[in-house]
Amino acid sequence: MTLVELMVALLCMTVMMGVVYQLIVTTERIQIHTGVRAEAEYNIREAMDLMLYEIRHAGYRYYDSMSAGESAIPVFAETVNRVGVDSYTGILTISADLDETGTVTDDEIISYQVDNHILGRKTAEQINWEPVANNVEKINFAYFNEKEEEIVPPLTTEKADTIRRVDIAIDFAYPVKGEAKTLTTKLNTTVYFRNIYNFFEE
Repeated sequence: MTLVELMVALLCMTVMMGVVYQLIVTTERIQIHTGVRAEAEYNIREAMDLMLYEIRHAGYRYYDSMSAGESAIPVFAETVNRVGVDSYTGILTISADLDETGTVTDDEIISYQVDNHILGRKTAEQINWEPVANNVEKINFAYFNEKEEEIVPPLTTEKADTIRRVDIAIDFAYPVKGEAKTLTTKLNTTVYFRNIYNFFEE
């Protein structure tokens, strides 16, 4: 083996080692990013599950036909505001008889908004916002009626009563471990109001 052949072989080996090293570093970085994003997304989804449960029941009022009598008309949407008139693209307020007592109390009038990168939840009886998720950059609520037409805030009582669907978009950030940077991603979901009542036939 000549000196030239040896140098070429060393050069090729060096290049291959560099490629393998770069591949390992890239794979590790992708794995770290994926793990951090999955953890952050899991936390956001936990908060979103709570939101979806409560929003789906917006306008709900428990109705017991045996107690009300056969002649009673089960009015639930008319007596419970699905969406509050103070709802905008960045804040949502709903009312729902979640404890099924037949009436909506202050702790069942619920609002969500993002402030200082924290998704907060507050009922009408609370003064301070309760943190639900951290590292939230922005939340956007879009409102639609049964004809799939968007209802643009500001809302009136009449406009709010026509809302049957809310689209939610959450932008959230997650820091990358070992790197001095923060990445952002988005979760989107659609919620349809159930607006149901329990009807027990005799």
